[in-house]
Amino acid sequence: MVGRPRRSILHRACVVGTLVTAGLFAPAANAQIQQQVDLCTGSGGAAPEQRIAGCTAVIQSDKYTGKNLAFAYIDRGVAHYEKRDYDRAIRDFAGAVQLDPGSARGYENRGLALRAKGEFDGAIADYTEAIKLDPTDTSAFNGRGSALMEKKDYERAIADYGAVIGLDRGNIVAYGSRGNAYRAKGDYDRAIADYDEAIRLDPNRARLHEDRSLAYFYKRDYDRAIADYTDAIRLEPGNALTFDNRGRLYFAKRDFDRAIADYTDAIRLDPKDASTLYRRGAAYAAKHDQDRAIADYSSAIKLDPGRRDIFESRGNAYYAKQDYDRAIADYAEVIKLDPNTANAYAARGNSYSAKRDYDDAIADYTAAIRLGPNNRSAIYNRAVAYRAKQDYDRAIADYAEAIRLDPNDAAAYASRGNSFAAKLDYDGAIADYTTAIRIDPGNRNSFYNRAVAYRAKQDYDRAIADCTEAIRLAPGDATGYLGRANSYAGKRDYGHAIADYSEAIRLAPDDRGAFVGRSFAYYSTQNYDGAIADYGEMIRLDPKDARAWYNRGLAQAAKQDLDGAIASYSEAIRIDPRDKLALRSRGLAYFARQDYDHAIADDTEAVTLDPGDAATLRNRASAYYAAKDYDRAIADYSGAIGLDPKYARGYANRGLSYYARRDYDHAIADFSEAIRLDAKYAFAYNGRGNAYEAKGEIDRADADFAAAKRLGN
Repeated sequence: MVGRPRRSILHRACVVGTLVTAGLFAPAANAQIQQQVDLCTGSGGAAPEQRIAGCTAVIQSDKYTGKNLAFAYIDRGVAHYEKRDYDRAIRDFAGAVQLDPGSARGYENRGLALRAKGEFDGAIADYTEAIKLDPTDTSAFNGRGSALMEKKDYERAIADYGAVIGLDRGNIVAYGSRGNAYRAKGDYDRAIADYDEAIRLDPNRARLHEDRSLAYFYKRDYDRAIADYTDAIRLEPGNALTFDNRGRLYFAKRDFDRAIADYTDAIRLDPKDASTLYRRGAAYAAKHDQDRAIADYSSAIKLDPGRRDIFESRGNAYYAKQDYDRAIADYAEVIKLDPNTANAYAARGNSYSAKRDYDDAIADYTAAIRLGPNNRSAIYNRAVAYRAKQDYDRAIADYAEAIRLDPNDAAAYASRGNSFAAKLDYDGAIADYTTAIRIDPGNRNSFYNRAVAYRAKQDYDRAIADCTEAIRLAPGDATGYLGRANSYAGKRDYGHAIADYSEAIRLAPDDRGAFVGRSFAYYSTQNYDGAIADYGEMIRLDPKDARAWYNRGLAQAAKQDLDGAIASYSEAIRIDPRDKLALRSRGLAYFARQDYDHAIADDTEAVTLDPGDAATLRNRASAYYAAKDYDRAIADYSGAIGLDPKYARGYANRGLSYYARRDYDHAIADFSEAIRLDAKYAFAYNGRGNAYEAKGEIDRADADFAAAKRLGN
């Protein structure tokens, strides 16, 4: 809260009676000097310059000497004081004291001038001397109390104000001032008691209500504080500061509308007060009305362009609007005004980070940390930026420093766990998630993330347990069910997996991931209709999802719905013409329909996209074989063997092609190589037996047929 400065009253010497009784002048001379005396003492409302001239004339007239002249020095000192020429005032009061050492008034007034200059020790000494000369001088006690307040010597100030009250029970100033001293000590109840008495004595003094309001404010009794400011406003409706202070009280109560209304009245009374504009901007910002906040901050900046706090607040408002460039500009202005403002670097770093300009963000966080090595927020946010850059080691180091500064911050452990997980260091991740859970057992995300780490380690039982706890903590969150379903699927417990996927879908009907998982579980349990339905939902959510079309084709093919499969593969290929898996699978569907030309065309396109794909070469070879184009079949099988020389079936199928060409020797060689690669390959024994038989080598043929029969062909 802001209080207004209090003005003390100087005492003038009472010299009129002395002049009257002096009888020292001839009539003409007396009339002339009396005119100067009248000017000196301020008769007729003379201005300070006139009074100074009159007093100077009296001093230089030699008409008064000694104690009788002291009044002129006192009154001239008062005039200098009113002009804020404190040095001349002090010299004049010193002259008065020299002429009349027993005059308490000279010491008291000099004490006041010294206090105005900030020379509190000298002021206290003069007030003390005045009190010695006149122990009943309440003004001297009040003045000394005020000087002691400036030195924060509240106990002695309270004693002086108490002395005044002892001398004058009706001294409103003393009660108010002692209340201020008690308030400064934090003794708000005694402060309020003194303000109560002062207000009882003079209920129409607005300043007393303001001072009592401050005591209530510090007690957080905002309603009584507001009531006092309301009384002060009633008594002084033109005081902008009173509206401003009541606005601050409403702000403290989070009654932002009333705060804004009061700030608006204060601005109406004093349109050039940058601070009130700034505070109204803060109230608008608290209401999330960032545009009005920015308007007020901008007006305040025009009035006081050197206020870095206003630039910072406007930057915060721009940040809240996601206008990061303007936020960055304002934070830069703060830094220009004060290069040692760590918060501005940190805030600008946040804006750069929001723009995904992580290098500049890291530079600003680093500057903030240099200015404040224990700035935990900057260290933590720099870790976030490093993690976003996939610089996990630096992220982990910063999270570790954030943890050192606050070992009980569960979020820092959880975030470091995420960085360990990103490095595939699941043990490190699990350790950090476990600590985060120990600190905050209600942290659902840490349970879920630990489950993910356990699942990555194929520790599905622990993963399921953690997901179950995450579900308990947030039963309406679909991701817990989805994570547990994935763990059940990892255990091939598809029944429980399907149940959890279904619950996840119920909670989040547009969650594609749950449909992906459930469709896989349905497919794995040969529930192809269920899989096809889920792929249909995925296509509904994203008609351009080529993978969903492709997978639906697989399920349709598994049901022997070859036309449906071909249609689904065709849509996947339309969306992504370079999808070799869809081309290869459509080729297989055409092959199953004995449409070998289309099969060969699709395989050819797939091979063009990936000439090193041995499986597609083998598929095309099979289509050529089925079309009785044995030479091309042999060429493709040979190409596949070159890419995958340890695949026994490739040799066996090429052997069949040679056999179909009646090239029995090459056929026998290929079947023999297949048997060498897989000694239990019954099909190869049977094929070689046929080749031997065709060559008339019956014994060898019978041996191979026997081996094939023994192996189960």
